[in-house]
Amino acid sequence: LKASKTEGCIAALNEGLKKAGQSFFIHNKKLKFYRTASERLKKHKEFIKYYSLNPSLKVFVENLQMRNIQIGIL
Repeated sequence: LKASKTEGCIAALNEGLKKAGQSFFIHNKKLKFYRTASERLKKHKEFIKYYSLNPSLKVFVENLQMRNIQIGIL
């Protein structure tokens, strides 16, 4: 499973969730499924560990860093 996949993402995500033994899957682009899947990324340490695997998120975060923009924790 390639973490920076840009095509067939939902199918790849569900396959990864299945392999990881997760009890849920994403069958539609519904907010509640994304919230469940991204829960651990709310933790700063986990976000920093994984953001660079998503090409567009990496560019966004690096632009924030270059401009010295800090987003507070909600």
